[in-house]
Amino acid sequence: KGRGPVQAANAAREPTGSFKPAAAQPGRRPGVEGWTLREVSAGIATVSGRQGIFDVIPGDPLPGIGRVDAIRRQDGRWVVVTSRGLIVSR
Repeated sequence: KGRGPVQAANAAREPTGSFKPAAAQPGRRPGVEGWTLREVSAGIATVSGRQGIFDVIPGDPLPGIGRVDAIRRQDGRWVVVTSRGLIVSR
């Protein structure tokens, strides 16, 4: 006996191991743990982490993270793009 239409539809939705979690999608960087974006004003982002509060622009280094690559709007909110990932507001 063959599979019924409901069983076949359910089988098609079962994970096969070929999908990637959202954080691993191409073009997306993971969030940087322990850092928060506080505000963005006039092209300057204020971020806070374990080492303190920093006002940064692209090109500035951040301790333990690396260089700030960009400050931009992504998916309707501001993000700070760094060598290690994104700093977002919480």
